[in-house]
This record gives sequence, structure tokens and C-alpha cells, in this order.
Amino acid sequence: MINICLKFYNVGYNHYDQVKIIILDKCNNKIFEGKTYNGLINVRLKCYQTYKIICYYCNKTICTSIYPNPNYINYFFNFNTQNNIITLLLKDKNYKNLLIEKGKLILWQK
Repeated sequence: MINICLKFYNVGYNHYDQVKIIILDKCNNKIFEGKTYNGLINVRLKCYQTYKIICYYCNKTICTSIYPNPNYINYFFNFNTQNNIITLLLKDKNYKNLLIEKGKLILWQK
């Protein structure tokens, strides 16, 4: 078991506040139920198990999963509902001045 910190962005009143969080294990047993404080909760979970996180705010429900690893103690969740365009500059690992101009990069997909 490890202590981890979960930080939630873009949820609740004024993007983060007190949001109700429920964490379930793989058998849907309730591990944690509480509210965030400034978007943060600290919880103790077993390593290498999948947990379901349910976030209730502003009459909305968002579900996501987490698989705690003992090498990481901070986990960040951004529930941004807007599509934002970002620009990435990709460089070759072995040639610092060689820019990568073609290809496809998928950061996440709905």
C-alpha cells in the first residue's frame, strides 16, 4: 500500500473546489468516498491494481481509472471539456538540430 495524491483540474465550482470523489476497486467495493480540498485528495491504495474513480460535480459525472505504481505518488486528472489546439516541437534524439516535420502524434483519444 502506498499513499498517493490525486489532483483534479477543471472540475467543480471555479474549476476546482470541493468535488465528491468515489474510488472503487475491481470488485466495485468502495475504497474511498469524500470531497476534494482545492482539487486535492490523499488516499492510501494498493499498488498494481486498477481502481475506478468517479467524480461528481455540477450535476455531471466523470469516470476514469488509475493503476497505482510505487514509483509515482502524484497523479493529475484534467477534465477539460473544451478542445484546445497545442503546438509541439519534436526533435530527433540523436540530432538536436533536426526537426521532425511529418508524422502523427496522438496524446489521447475519445
